Order: sequence, then structure tokens, then C-alpha cells
Amino acid sequence: MNTLFLVQFACCIIVSMLGLILVLSRFQIRWYNHRYEVSRWLLAFAMFVLAGHYVLQMTYGFRAESDEIGAVVNILFYCPLTFIISYAAYNVISSRGGRRNFAIVGVVSYALILLCFFVGYYEIPKGMHMGEWLYVMLALFVLSILYSVYTTVVEMRYHRKIIEDNTTEDLLPFDRYSYASYSLTGIMVLAMAAAICYRPLLYCVAPLMLFALISFVVHFLGFGYIIMLTEERLGMDTADAPFEMMEESEGMEQLDSEKIDMIESLLDKWCENGGYRDSTVNMPMLSAKLRIPRPELSSYFENYLKSSFRIWLSDIRFKEAQRMLLEDNGYSNDTISSECGFSSHAHLYKIFKAKTGYTPGQWRDSVRKMQ
Repeated sequence: MNTLFLVQFACCIIVSMLGLILVLSRFQIRWYNHRYEVSRWLLAFAMFVLAGHYVLQMTYGFRAESDEIGAVVNILFYCPLTFIISYAAYNVISSRGGRRNFAIVGVVSYALILLCFFVGYYEIPKGMHMGEWLYVMLALFVLSILYSVYTTVVEMRYHRKIIEDNTTEDLLPFDRYSYASYSLTGIMVLAMAAAICYRPLLYCVAPLMLFALISFVVHFLGFGYIIMLTEERLGMDTADAPFEMMEESEGMEQLDSEKIDMIESLLDKWCENGGYRDSTVNMPMLSAKLRIPRPELSSYFENYLKSSFRIWLSDIRFKEAQRMLLEDNGYSNDTISSECGFSSHAHLYKIFKAKTGYTPGQWRDSVRKMQ
């Protein structure tokens, strides 16, 4: 039993377990969402096909026979699986009509790789030895990886921006893990493109690739358990309408002085009644609560206050936290966070650090020393 066989066997066991975990996670989700379920089953399918690939490698010894033959077989398997995994991530966060284009690019790129394979197979009478066509296949494989990773990362940033513009949630911890896990997976897949042609590199890249896959699957399951999709969280139907178009139409809403006074009065009353204490409040919820059309409310923040809903609400919560800190030493940070509408005391710390350079306790002590 050689080292290559042991690596393939370990990969087979681990990806099979990841696929089984993805299947069993169906019984743990907090709510059902069709798009997330599609992505989850796509990921599970990819893991099981990947496990089958390793079984074929161990059974027929493609890689053991020749690095060139192993590279051809790996490209034929890894290319569609990479796109399926990327599409699963893209699908679950995408709120625009790009999913079809993403899928088309994946199908076309794999079709080109298959075309190169058949041309090389029949043009060079050496069986699976493709000659120069192998490098063409490898180049197409790398380009498809770069496209899928870049497109998904762009969508992740877009997703974050929409949530930030319409809520005051602290997304930084989630985003750090999200970017890290997906970026690590993309880097490892690119490294695998080199490893499939050079066996010694495979022994270094394979364990890192397995770690990246585990990290990615854990992130995906965490996303499904605690994070709602954008349009559900914001109460919108945005599957077919780009957010850019919505934002442009909102920004064009013109408000007269009477409308501005009315909105200002309703917002003041909402704050007096402690509406800011709800850490889950977002722009659509506030619009419905105050019965103000969302385009008008958005225009009020952007054109009249020269701010955004996120900044406006964060400032109100920050001022209330300052008041509570100076009013009574007995208030804990958890109490202040809860009473002021912050999602956690870590979010409270982050806001104080950003605005004052101090922690809440340090800020209170510095103010009292100056009095």
C-alpha cells in the first residue's frame, strides 16, 4: 500500500463524511428555503461524486500509472465539481439574475475541455496521453476556476453591501470567516491544478485541500442555520430585479418640506418609544411600521440627512449607550447592548472603538476625569 493510495483513501473517506453531513443537516435547519436546499444538495452531490472519483482512482490506478493520465482524469472530474461547489455558494447568496449566466459559463467551459479531450484522444494515438492538448485542458480548467471564484467573491461583497445598507447588523465576524473559507478553497483548488500534474506537490496540497473543504462545508452549514437569504431578511422579492435598479429608483424620489417634516416627526416618535432597541429592525420593517413608502424613507436619509439608515440608527444607539454609561455604573455591557439595540456586546465595543478610540468603560472613565 503506497503513499498515493493512502492519500486517495483518506480523501475518499473525508469527502464521503462531508457529503453525509450535508445530507443529515436537512433535519437541523431552522427554516426551509428552496434556494439553500438546492445548494445543499448540489454540495452533497459534489462530495459523493468526488468520493466516487477517488474510488475509481484507487481501483484503476490512473494516477499511479502515469501523472499525465492522472492529470487528464482529474481535470475531467474536478472541473465540473469545482463549478458545482462554486455555484452552490453563488446560488445561496445571489439575489440577482446572474445564476443562469454563471451556469452557462460552467457548461460552456466544461464542453470546451471535453472537446479538447476528444480531439487530443483521437488526434494522438496514445490513448489517454494528450500531449499538448493536456495543457490546453489545464489552462481552461484554471480559467474556469478563476472565473467562478472571482464571480462568487464579487457576489459575496454585493450581498454584504445590501445587508449593510438596509440593516445595522454586525456582519464582520461572519464575513471574515466567509471570505477566509471560500478564498482558501479557491486557492487550494488552484494549487490542486498544479498538483495534478506534479505528484510530490500533491502530497502537500491534498491535506490542505481537505481542510479547505471542511472549512467551506462548516461555513455553508452555519450560513444555512443562522443567516436568512437577503430578500427574506429584508422582506423583498428581489430574485429577478437587480438591487442597483432599486437603489437608483429610490434615490430619485423627491420630498417636499411637508413630507420631510412628517417623516422626521414619525422617526422622532419611533425613537422616543424605544424602537431602536429592536436589534433585528431593518429598513423595510421600519418603513412598514411607520407606514412610510420605502423609497421616500430612503430618500429622506440619503438626500435630506446626507446619511444612511445604518449610520443614522447606529448614531442613535451610540448616543443612548453613552447616556446609560454616564447615568449608572451598575449597567453591564450586556445590559447596555440589549437596551440600546446592539446585536451583542462585541458590536457595542466595535462601535465605541470606531467612534471614540476607547472601549465603553474607558470612554466613561475619560469623560468623568474631564468633568
